[in-house]
Amino acid sequence: MNGVTRFSFLILLLSLLPLLAVASDSYERIDFARLTAMIDAGGPLLVVDTRAEEPYAAGHIPTAVNLPGYQFDKAEPAGLPANRDLPIVTYCNGGHCGIGSYVAERLLDFGYSRVYVYEEGIDGWKKRGQEIVGTKQEQVPRIAQPDLAALLATGANLRLIDARPAAEFAGRTLPQAVNLTLAACKPGAPNWPPAADETVVVFGQGLWDGRPYRVADCLRAWGRRDVRVFAAGLNGWPAK
Repeated sequence: MNGVTRFSFLILLLSLLPLLAVASDSYERIDFARLTAMIDAGGPLLVVDTRAEEPYAAGHIPTAVNLPGYQFDKAEPAGLPANRDLPIVTYCNGGHCGIGSYVAERLLDFGYSRVYVYEEGIDGWKKRGQEIVGTKQEQVPRIAQPDLAALLATGANLRLIDARPAAEFAGRTLPQAVNLTLAACKPGAPNWPPAADETVVVFGQGLWDGRPYRVADCLRAWGRRDVRVFAAGLNGWPAK
């Protein structure tokens, strides 16, 4: 490589450095499949709903916390994790909503290194037929996989309800489960819990699935007293 060529290469490299810096400090856009896989993995992860408090309370993606975009306008808002390497996924309404991307940029400014944006947002989530959950619905008690397995093993008076559609239920479900969807959730429906004090555990596909929360909320509204959600769902049950 002669002197002129080396000089030209050096100039080219220097001109690319700003672009390389931007690429290494940018957030990653992810789709529905990637987001649900990240949630189901069960590792450290923060999913952030960047909309205002009222729409978040009305309904959001399960596991998401609320940090509205306006909180990022100046200093770093309270409530952010100390671990700058924690994966963080932001979202807003989707479509032309840019709040999720704005918050992602601010997180990068604050030194977070693994930032993602679910661009489909809440609108895309619902278009895929997924349920959102409100703050009230998330207050349903939850049961962990070992505790549920122990109840099933002891033969306790337990009704295990799969809240997914019949086609998904027919493909694979948990031992002893019956099928009851939100659309069929009313007294007299097949698989309706006959006793008000019977222990009922509702589950869906995974941690991101809002359907069990909606069915559990329906059961409680109809007077069923001991209703819990197995949040990890089918994806969180050990495969045989």
